[in-house]
Amino acid sequence: MIESITIKAPTKLPVKWWNDVKPLKDHKKIEFTDGLNVLWGPNGCGKSSILKLIARYMHCEQGGYSLVTDTSLQEVCDYSKGFLDGARIKHCGQAVFHIDPSHAAGLVCGGAAFDYDFTTLGVANIMDRRSSGQTTTMRINMVLRRLLEEKITTIEHKVKPHTDHQQAAVDFLCPTIKGGSTPKVTLLMDEPDRSLDYLTSFKFWRSIVPKFARDFQVIVATHQPAVLKDGMGANLIDVDKGYLDVCKLVSLTPEEIEAIKKKKREQSNF
Repeated sequence: MIESITIKAPTKLPVKWWNDVKPLKDHKKIEFTDGLNVLWGPNGCGKSSILKLIARYMHCEQGGYSLVTDTSLQEVCDYSKGFLDGARIKHCGQAVFHIDPSHAAGLVCGGAAFDYDFTTLGVANIMDRRSSGQTTTMRINMVLRRLLEEKITTIEHKVKPHTDHQQAAVDFLCPTIKGGSTPKVTLLMDEPDRSLDYLTSFKFWRSIVPKFARDFQVIVATHQPAVLKDGMGANLIDVDKGYLDVCKLVSLTPEEIEAIKKKKREQSNF
């Protein structure tokens, strides 16, 4: 489980464009809860950047689950700056999983070459001839299969640190939550319902997401209206501050707006 991210030095982050995204400058600390957490905001406000920051620090961007490799260490270590420790993540030390339907795990150089840390995933992606929605489903299932069938809960290591900088990156994975917090796997999802048809998306949000939020911590970036209408017990994080309130307002039906006006009229009579 991840409790929070605190930004200490924006210029020493593995997400190098952090300071170029205006809404992210307003967030010195982002807090998460158990269950479902939703990153809400317009396009370009930094939702994916927040997920990418966590995924890189927790070594799960490359293949969808926490595995320390030479490549993942390169993402968080710089030749001149050393370990890019510009953020502090309070976490329980459990594995983190990452679903991004736009990312073809196992392939690099725009899909022209294999990432040999994840060759099987690369073969599956390069052989894929499905629709965009079917590809999204396949890539979600690739990650969930490791989570549910292989039951990976701890961070795995394919390589050992070669330098002090890499050792610092590995030490970053040690638990930083003290006493009382229940260790729990975290699932990151970046717009997991993109390209899905209506019924599949409906099932995903009404059935699958609530189930995973009961068993794991879920942090998801989405534009899914159901999150605003039903709440779903989510911790809503307003990435571009003020946008969430506007969205809640415009999502009201005429009947709901009239009910609010009626309530205000009744209150004004007292």
